[in-house]
Amino acid sequence: MWKKAYFDTRAKIEASGREARWEFDRKRLFERTDYMATICQDLYDVLQVIEKEAKNFIDESFKTLRSAEAAFDMLLKFKHIRSREAINRQMMMKFNDILVQYCKEIDIINKIFVQNHENPPLYKNHPPVAGAIYWERSLFYRIKHTILRFQEVQEILDSERGEEITANPEDAAESSDRGITFAINFPFALREIINETKYLEQLGFPVPELARNVALQEDKFLRYTEGIQHMLDHYHALVRTLNDAESALLDDHSQELLRVFRSGFKRLNWNSLGIADYITRCKQAIGKFESLVHQIHKNADDIASRLTLIESINLFKYPAPKTEEDLPGVKEFFEHIDRERTKDVDYMVRWYLAIGPLLTKVEGLVIHTNTGKAPKLATYYEHWEKRVYEVLTKLILKNLQAFNSLILGNVPLFQTETILTAPEIILHPNANEIDKMCVHCARNCVEVTRNFVRWMNGSCIECPPQKGEEEEVVTITFYNDISLNPQIIEQALMIPQNVHRILVNLTKYLQRWKKYRPLWKLDKAIVMEKFAAKKPPCVSYDEKLQFYTKISQEVMRQPLVKEEHCVRLQLGPLAHTVQESAKAWVMSLGKLLNESAREELHSLHEEMESLAKNLKKSPGTLEDLKFVLATIAEVRSKSLIMELRYRDVQERYRTMTMYNLHPSNAEKELVDKIESMWQSLFTDSVNVEHALGSIKRTFTEVPWRWLPEARARGLRGPSDSRLLSPDHSQRDNELQAADGGLRKAVLF
Repeated sequence: MWKKAYFDTRAKIEASGREARWEFDRKRLFERTDYMATICQDLYDVLQVIEKEAKNFIDESFKTLRSAEAAFDMLLKFKHIRSREAINRQMMMKFNDILVQYCKEIDIINKIFVQNHENPPLYKNHPPVAGAIYWERSLFYRIKHTILRFQEVQEILDSERGEEITANPEDAAESSDRGITFAINFPFALREIINETKYLEQLGFPVPELARNVALQEDKFLRYTEGIQHMLDHYHALVRTLNDAESALLDDHSQELLRVFRSGFKRLNWNSLGIADYITRCKQAIGKFESLVHQIHKNADDIASRLTLIESINLFKYPAPKTEEDLPGVKEFFEHIDRERTKDVDYMVRWYLAIGPLLTKVEGLVIHTNTGKAPKLATYYEHWEKRVYEVLTKLILKNLQAFNSLILGNVPLFQTETILTAPEIILHPNANEIDKMCVHCARNCVEVTRNFVRWMNGSCIECPPQKGEEEEVVTITFYNDISLNPQIIEQALMIPQNVHRILVNLTKYLQRWKKYRPLWKLDKAIVMEKFAAKKPPCVSYDEKLQFYTKISQEVMRQPLVKEEHCVRLQLGPLAHTVQESAKAWVMSLGKLLNESAREELHSLHEEMESLAKNLKKSPGTLEDLKFVLATIAEVRSKSLIMELRYRDVQERYRTMTMYNLHPSNAEKELVDKIESMWQSLFTDSVNVEHALGSIKRTFTEVPWRWLPEARARGLRGPSDSRLLSPDHSQRDNELQAADGGLRKAVLF
């Protein structure tokens, strides 16, 4: 500071210019002060190290406290010791550690009490009841003594941690009061004294007067002890039937009963004259208390029976199949579950609404009011509302688990069909619809709890609808809590997931039917048109007809039922559709075959009729004769071709019959006689040929009526061609040509 002040002042003088510049011996000015500053800085650094180590030591010490009270005393001593501010501040911050240690001590004492309150450790010569009370109070005083010390520093108790801790000793004391039981203060040693006195007197030994008086009252003592013991057993058995909620409900009545008992452990002793009256009063009070307890238990049993009915409801009542093969469809299955669930929910809500009046009846028994919102019964209302929540949670969880087990079981519950929707094979209803129905069914199961309206706080009256955001009316129900239960969420999600996996497996199973896809994927009209344009032979028709017929028969040999866990897949409609598609191809091919066969049949028939008509023509002239002979030659030349043609027609119609393709009766009749028609025609041609032999000779002979004229011309005989007229010569040549053609036909 001195050195800095010197240089600051010097700078100001130089800046003002009024005085001469300071120039002094700096060593003489600053040597000692610089040395002192160095020493002080070293001391400060050492002090900082010591202070840091002290803080660390304090922190480590308070991490291993053995007693909150001892640590508190040490802190109070430090509070009055003069020390560095940092260390004092560090020490004062350790009050929170002391409170933490005190919490540990409370937990230890509470653990000791819980472990031993039924059979408390007794000091030597202490009787059971008084010794138990003495033990309990010693634990309580250990807690109380420390908290009283804490009250010396009010800022500790005013902290958040301090306010939390101050409540613990009272809680421990209250729990100990509830654990008190009554026992008869008639030690076994007193019984031994009575027996010893009787036997010593019989032996002639002198006994004290007090012992003799006690022995003389043995019958009275035994009568009193038996009466009191019976009364206490009755009381203890009655108290054991009460749960925590009922104990809190009957607290006033219990205190009234204890006031009757109080004279037994406060004023009366074994020499008192009013013990018999005391026992009578206690029995009457216990009887009155028992009557009240029985009435409360009767109402509680009525409530419990209704909750049991609610818990036992099956929310997934699926329809029972009429026969093993007749399962309901998917939609019918889930609709039946919804209908039955709606009926059951009506019953459940009715049972739930009956709980409120029963609790109001309990209110009338206990405090003689019927408001349904008595503060005295707030704990009792809360107890039953919690029971309702537990029952509804078990109901939903149990039903979801049971239905999930049914889904994954090996017994089919419902059936679905498979239909062909070109070009795909799908389930009916489809997988998405089934998934939605499963999700809806599982969600509705959880949403059943929306019908159970919560009670207003501290009452058994239903909470009225509340206005939420945007004027929306909200009803507070158990659904708000149950729907957030992780187990219920998990089970509700598992149901649609498992059903989805089953449907995926069934969809994979249907892939094997895709080999029949060409039946409906190809355009039948175009395929038939291209096939017909090739004018295929009958064998080609037969191959294709055989292929589609085999498909039609094969699909019906496939398994028509596939069971996958809870789902039965009916493949009958799909197989029928595929079979119908194959039959449609057969019919289309049959139609083409019929058309081609009919066309050829009619062509043959017309051609045969034409030939038959030509054969029947009368050969009145040479031209007619030539025409008939040409027809005979044509019949002979077409014999093999015509046979092949009508055989092909017959084969086509036989093929149609083989594949149950039935042409018209007229066609059948014509096919049946086409062969005989040709044979008749051929026979007729042979007969006509024989019949025309004489006619041919007639047209080839020279007319003898022209012979004189021929001789006059100088002709030698009939063989001379000049006998014939030009017309006759030409006609003869034509007849020879026709006859030669006929012979060739016959030879062929």
